[in-house]
Amino acid sequence: MRTVIISIISLAIVLGACIRLAPAFEEEKKRSAFNKDTPQEAIVQQYFWNQLHQGHFDSLPRVLDRLHAAYRKDPNDFKLAAHLGFAYAWRFTEFRRQQEVRPSIMAYGDLALRYFDEAVALNPEDPRLLGFKSGFMLATGGIHNDDKRSTKGYFLGQKAIRMWPSFNLFSIGYVLSNLPADHERYQEALDLQWRNLEACLCREIDRSNPRLDDIDQIPERVAGDRLKGRACVNSWIAPHNVEGFLLNLGDMLVKDGSLEAAREVYESARRVEEFQSWPYRQKLESRLRQLEDNVELFRRMGNVQQKVDRQVFINTRFACMGCHQKSEDELAR
Repeated sequence: MRTVIISIISLAIVLGACIRLAPAFEEEKKRSAFNKDTPQEAIVQQYFWNQLHQGHFDSLPRVLDRLHAAYRKDPNDFKLAAHLGFAYAWRFTEFRRQQEVRPSIMAYGDLALRYFDEAVALNPEDPRLLGFKSGFMLATGGIHNDDKRSTKGYFLGQKAIRMWPSFNLFSIGYVLSNLPADHERYQEALDLQWRNLEACLCREIDRSNPRLDDIDQIPERVAGDRLKGRACVNSWIAPHNVEGFLLNLGDMLVKDGSLEAAREVYESARRVEEFQSWPYRQKLESRLRQLEDNVELFRRMGNVQQKVDRQVFINTRFACMGCHQKSEDELAR
């Protein structure tokens, strides 16, 4: 009997060692050619961007099917993994667009994290992907009550900010904007947004009394900086990046109770060249009219079933489209 027990213990030790050591001898997954897409991959990725820019939320099942089909053929393509992450992120973030909101919608946050994690593993040099991964670690950590994941996500976000401040100051602060207004990290989230705006304006801002008359000068000021030139202006990927950013900052300031600063931030969006073609400009105009009434509304935690957009930006039905959707005129051009 003793011999049997010893044999079982020995076997358990050997198996445990194999579980720990065997993966170390396997090769790491390597990405496909960096800038070479197959014709199918190019078509699928173009389809994704077309649906995103048109705001076709209902087309997401087809988008995901096409992306998954391409990914099965080339699971080493970091761009396909990233686009799967973006598609699941869109479905998760704007879930209030659905006619019936089911609890299972939360699983899309886990799927977004799964594919951003894959994209980062295949292309660790891209700080944008690192920022999205950390953001979804923060978001899903809260859903699962997993403080360890949230903490890892927070510090990974700090690394992403150091790698590309003008991009990831917004990305991380945006996720944290969902915290209660009296949470200690909410003020940090606001600080990240202000720092992002200062980086793009290339000057300091008096946060208690901001003057943003020069908001339309951002493209000229960042023209010589490759990273700021990608993150701080309206682009093909995010045709209303600046307006969406300012709407979010204004909402966060309203939630904080800083109404005069919020008014200035909202009004500054009108000075952006593309403002008149922005599909969501009326959302901003209504916020200016409802400034004081929105304080308490924005401080309420986002109601899962609530489909009105008088909530802080991240809880609206246009939390992605506010930056990424094009107007009909822009699509026609």
